[in-house]
Amino acid sequence: MYTGLFPFIFESLCYNGSIVGFPLAGQTELFYYRLDLFEKYNLTVPVTWEDALEIAQRFNGTDFDGDGEPDYAHCYPLEMSGDLLVSMLAPQTQYQGPQQGFLFDPDTMEPLVNNPAMKKALKLTSEMTSYSNDRPFSLSSLTPYHSRFHDGKCLFASHFAHHFKLSPIYGQAVLGNIGITPPLGMEHVLDRQTMELIRCDAKRCSDSMQLPSGKSRHYNLAPEGWGRSHTISLNPYMKTEYRFFFNDMMRTIYANSGFRSQVTYSNMTYVGPMRPAEVEITEENLNLWDSHGFNRNDTIRFLMATDQVFKSTNLHLQLRIHDLDKYR
Repeated sequence: MYTGLFPFIFESLCYNGSIVGFPLAGQTELFYYRLDLFEKYNLTVPVTWEDALEIAQRFNGTDFDGDGEPDYAHCYPLEMSGDLLVSMLAPQTQYQGPQQGFLFDPDTMEPLVNNPAMKKALKLTSEMTSYSNDRPFSLSSLTPYHSRFHDGKCLFASHFAHHFKLSPIYGQAVLGNIGITPPLGMEHVLDRQTMELIRCDAKRCSDSMQLPSGKSRHYNLAPEGWGRSHTISLNPYMKTEYRFFFNDMMRTIYANSGFRSQVTYSNMTYVGPMRPAEVEITEENLNLWDSHGFNRNDTIRFLMATDQVFKSTNLHLQLRIHDLDKYR
């Protein structure tokens, strides 16, 4: 059941050198945008939150679906503004890999909150939410999703793998026009010595894009690694016979490659890819996605973005500390 997992997913199942859980679902936040509208308005796909904010300011209130009503630029319910804040903070505070940490300084365990990076993240969050729909999540049978994006009523959205996976069911209005990239980054990072923001360069930030002038624009990505609670662990105080039964059940499930495949490729689950083989751009793999109603071009963009995120050397990981809820 652990064979072939992305390395960071396997590592997330371990503690003190021992495997302590079962993998359940590969998830990471991605940036979704309307490919057809970006082409219509001749827009460059954003790579930073500042880029996205500029687009939102320009196009918020545009009628994107032709119903005569103004629409929001960004699909992101206010109930998730905390996640949005983290998406804007992490690319500023973490740029040397997960060991650097995005919310606590690992050397002092001081929270990285009273600094220009947090102030900028708060300001950006406040500005972006003013261009975001305030409609709560819609619920499918299994998981929440941004229905306005699937209805064609906004320009872009940030969400996890199941936002793509539900598209054959709820996204007929945008099927074939779902652009997907890794999550957005930032152009400035926090210097841990001076506690000031400094502009990205080739030394500090590994991500870049070529400008028309021929120069490189550097920025920092810090994608969320395996978002949400997607590991199953057992309580060590559970009765022994229950533990044996559960272990046998999970091993039976994961030993069945057909079952695993159905769960991963189904448009009725939030389970995303967990193995490199599941994001390969091969005819065999694409046929599996095709068989569940996914648009092939959308699928290719989803798999490429997911693969890029899972291979990132700067994933920001969920906290593993006592009293975690106090920091949510």
